[in-house]
Amino acid sequence: MEHKFDSDIKENKEYTETNKKKVGLLCFVAAFTSPTFSGRVASELLLATRALELPVSASDRKTYLHTKDFYYAPYITKVLERPDSGRFRLWVSLLNDLPEKIEKGKMLVVTAFDPFSYDKKRVVALNNAVKVWVPSEAHLKACLKEGLAAEKIEVFPVPVNTRKFHPRVVCPDNLKPQEGVFRFILSASPINRKGIEEVLYAYIKEFKPSEKVELLIKLTHYPNLKKNLAFEIQDLKKKTGALNKMFAKVRIITEIMPDKEYAGLLASSDAYIYAGKTLSSSITVKEAMACALPVITHQNAAEVFGLQNEYAYIVPAETKMAKPETIYSQSTEMAVLEIDKQELAKAMRSAFNNPAKNSKMGLKAQRFIKTLPDWKDFASKISTVVKNK
Repeated sequence: MEHKFDSDIKENKEYTETNKKKVGLLCFVAAFTSPTFSGRVASELLLATRALELPVSASDRKTYLHTKDFYYAPYITKVLERPDSGRFRLWVSLLNDLPEKIEKGKMLVVTAFDPFSYDKKRVVALNNAVKVWVPSEAHLKACLKEGLAAEKIEVFPVPVNTRKFHPRVVCPDNLKPQEGVFRFILSASPINRKGIEEVLYAYIKEFKPSEKVELLIKLTHYPNLKKNLAFEIQDLKKKTGALNKMFAKVRIITEIMPDKEYAGLLASSDAYIYAGKTLSSSITVKEAMACALPVITHQNAAEVFGLQNEYAYIVPAETKMAKPETIYSQSTEMAVLEIDKQELAKAMRSAFNNPAKNSKMGLKAQRFIKTLPDWKDFASKISTVVKNK
């Protein structure tokens, strides 16, 4: 006699074997275990394909930001169990993480890079792809400048999942700021090009420990201390530990957390700061805006990300030369943007002094995000290309 428990096991095994035999028309190639551009964009796009009747598979690349025990949505776990196959391969990655030689054939690319300072050879290699999606007009101009065929390139701003990111998300009690404390927040990797040290400098110069304020830095991971990589900020935690004894409060969160908790962090904050020295996709900026936060950033980021004064504090930045390997692994000396620290401090003070203004700016930011296409729209674009080629 077969028990229900035994039949359940049998059904699960049969499902697993059937799932593994499925062959996709489109194979996603991305660092799904990366908590930044590649992983976040690929995961949202893959989830959005469920309603499109598009056979998909996925290949999980292990990159610098690969994180063990990363949380996958159940559907993504199922897709990753399927064979790594597909007539089309969709690479979702920052330009510097793409292969130097992109294979000719049925290859699609969703990518982002700094449109003012980029690896020309990798941009040219995009010509081998059937279709390339970039996040802004500035990226499109850079591609056209390097001779890419205009019909291959399309602008599609990185969307935000507004069901996850909105101002009503509840922040876990252990992550909430103290009553009456103004919270600045930024989310970034602990690497030099993210501008974390410039933000710290402006913050500790401007605010006193007696003021009800904190700077929360949500790191995507902790630096690889054993390798001592030149592009990482190795002693950030040590620096801030010493700073907290003398200056206004700085809080660092390093653990990986579900989107719901991260959205709660944003919703419990008062202003988001972006001080990146290189520009790419703006996904963290848009998630903050969806949670009704005003953004403090520099003029170049505002231009690329399409930010307006009505919902952003925009400050100057200047071009500087960065030493080899301090921006990316194996990078040569390159031009980067550095936010004006004095002007950044003034903008932070202005935000701190004007909570009512911030609320109005945040609501305008949220409304702007709601006007943008969503992940389903993006997935439909990709599906149309795949089915018509």
